[in-house]
Amino acid sequence: MSIISITKGQTAHRGYIYYTDKKVLQMESAGVNKWRGKVAGSNGEEYNVYVDEEHPYKCQCECAYVEGKPRIICKHMVALYFAVYPEEAKNYINELNAYWAEEEKRREEAEQKLEGYILRMRKAELQEALLELLQDGPEWQYEMFMDRCGLFED
Repeated sequence: MSIISITKGQTAHRGYIYYTDKKVLQMESAGVNKWRGKVAGSNGEEYNVYVDEEHPYKCQCECAYVEGKPRIICKHMVALYFAVYPEEAKNYINELNAYWAEEEKRREEAEQKLEGYILRMRKAELQEALLELLQDGPEWQYEMFMDRCGLFED
């Protein structure tokens, strides 16, 4: 189990940004697959960080996000991990980019299918679907449609 595999997505990404922004100020070995370091925070603070690759839940940081909460991985830990293992940082961002490229492709395909479906609908079906969307959808959607049609009254 790696640190990244148990880290929340947003936390992992923020840690990656800290790594690329060179916020890891120092690092040193603390044993086999264990590292200590100092990572700059967002407001100029510096946090002492401990990363244990073999036992990720034993990682530690002085930041408020982790304080008093065991088994939490923070962005400072991720940044230190990537500084120690830069190849893992490359793998992480490559996997993330591949995911978003695939997600974009999937969305484009779904959009094309939806457009084809809509173009095959009869007028009565379209009207029924539109009314249902406006009645059951969010208020802003209804107001935007009414405004676009010139029917919205303040």
